[in-house]
Amino acid sequence: MDSLKIRQSNRAIIHQLRIHSPVALEKETRVHYFETVMPLPWPIGRFQSGATRFRTVSALAFLFVLLLLSSAAKAPAKESAADRFSDLPFTFLANERPVYVIVVEKDHQRLQVLKRDKDWQMVAQYPCATGENAGKKEASGDSRTPEGIYFITEYFKDSKITVFGNRAFHIDYPNVFDVSEGRNGDGIYIHGTNRTLVPKSTNGCITMDNRDLDEITRYLHIDATPIVITPSIDHLRLSGAAAPAEVSQMKSLLLPDEADIEQVDFDSLYLLRNEHQMVAVGELTYQTADSGAKRSYSRIYLDPSSSAVKNKIVRNELERGEPARIEPIELATVSKGTLYPRDEKAVLALVEKWRKAWSAKDINTYIKCYREDFVSGKMNRAAWRAYKERLNAKYGFINVAISDVSVSWTGAGASVSFVQRYASDQYQARGRKVLLLRYGAEDWRIYRELWISGAAS
Repeated sequence: MDSLKIRQSNRAIIHQLRIHSPVALEKETRVHYFETVMPLPWPIGRFQSGATRFRTVSALAFLFVLLLLSSAAKAPAKESAADRFSDLPFTFLANERPVYVIVVEKDHQRLQVLKRDKDWQMVAQYPCATGENAGKKEASGDSRTPEGIYFITEYFKDSKITVFGNRAFHIDYPNVFDVSEGRNGDGIYIHGTNRTLVPKSTNGCITMDNRDLDEITRYLHIDATPIVITPSIDHLRLSGAAAPAEVSQMKSLLLPDEADIEQVDFDSLYLLRNEHQMVAVGELTYQTADSGAKRSYSRIYLDPSSSAVKNKIVRNELERGEPARIEPIELATVSKGTLYPRDEKAVLALVEKWRKAWSAKDINTYIKCYREDFVSGKMNRAAWRAYKERLNAKYGFINVAISDVSVSWTGAGASVSFVQRYASDQYQARGRKVLLLRYGAEDWRIYRELWISGAAS
């Protein structure tokens, strides 16, 4: 009789749990198992009968289920990408096709690929490593990663690269804002690595696992993809949205000189800003009287405090696919002090002097081609000289040949890229060399150099 009452009581309790709990108990044995296996609190186990203990345990289980349901109801809904990035200080006026923006959050050591179509979408997110020292980059050798709005200037790819993984993207630090505020340094890359990624461990570059960088390469385009480097997304939000006056002048400012605003179609038109930098970007198609339809990519650097134009870069590209060209516009307000002379002949003359002195093992002439503040890895200029003197003594002859030379201008000076072929009686190498030059009291001198073995295409 007692066992019959207990079974009837079990069924009633199970029925109650099925009504109030989303997780139905399918077998009575689950309740018996709970009573038998779970140790009861000492007062319950000592003073209650078997049937009473059973009801007490079942009631506790019921209360526990209700508590879980209550907690789930209070949990916040997952924030969508459209909501998370909707209040970024980026203003879009035309968006006929998707725009991709790379955001690097230094505080969180992550790189995000954002896509702006009708709304924001986060395409991908990866861990990365930035400079080992905190704060924004101020000077060469400070092991800090810059903060601002940047664009890619060069792209290197080779399976044999070790220092830079298998590909590297050079960004245009220092940009016009950095130069005007007295920041210097160069050689900042987004590059891969085969080694284990260590947070905040670089000399200033943004480093990613090779496989991750391979995946986002499709979104990284020279002169077109914005790279926004910030402490965090929340820090970026503090900049505030663009003012209407800033937005209204964007179209006319972005037009190439030969374009008529009445005959222009903007595929994209947007403005990016952070606390100290503001850049307007436009991709457009326009008609010209002599050349027909042209495609153009333009960007304007604006002073966030006054909206005055600090610099303008226009890249015109004919529809039939002719190579793009960069047309920077020089303004006296770009930097403090005297602007360096953009004399390509003088730059190439220094490079040829450097090449001949290296081949002749003329160490005195060779080392004079470098600035006093030159560094390569952990070597300063004196250590670099000692290193080269050891190689000169080791090799019977040295021959250095260069080809495919190109000169581009940066905020700090000149960047000279070329294919280098090095040969001695004991060693040969072919790859791409990049010399970063600055102008000073001794004319043009080398202050950094980059060697990518085999990257000669």
